[in-house]
Amino acid sequence: MHVAYRKAYRFLGYAIMPNHVHFLIYVPEGGAIKTLLGNGKRFKAYELVQGLMSAGRHDVLLQLQQGLRPSDVARGQKHRVFATSTDLVECFSGKMIEEKLRYIHANPVSKRWMLAEDAVEYPHSSFAFCVRGEQRAAPLTA
Repeated sequence: MHVAYRKAYRFLGYAIMPNHVHFLIYVPEGGAIKTLLGNGKRFKAYELVQGLMSAGRHDVLLQLQQGLRPSDVARGQKHRVFATSTDLVECFSGKMIEEKLRYIHANPVSKRWMLAEDAVEYPHSSFAFCVRGEQRAAPLTA
């Protein structure tokens, strides 16, 4: 069982976009969202870099190396996979949670992105779970 799950962190909704991701995460009292996100990015970056190496995508690895900052190099980092910024918004009510979920699930079908005709059919989103109870790649609980 994943550490975050044991500690009662819960994904309430998500949409994975071409150049960013939206998550709605329940953080238990005493939880540290920045630590959770930092560890998640670190492990995913390692997995992506390993996949690129296995696929012989040295061109992409070179691009990721060029994104390093001097402080990254000083820490021994070899690739910059994710941007350093994270926009965190704390939700204080059920109404705010519903508002954020609507925004997250509408993002893939917005005029800017147009990634699907119907938000329920967008495969990289939790909307099908919310509407039909269909599980996708990231497990959600009702």
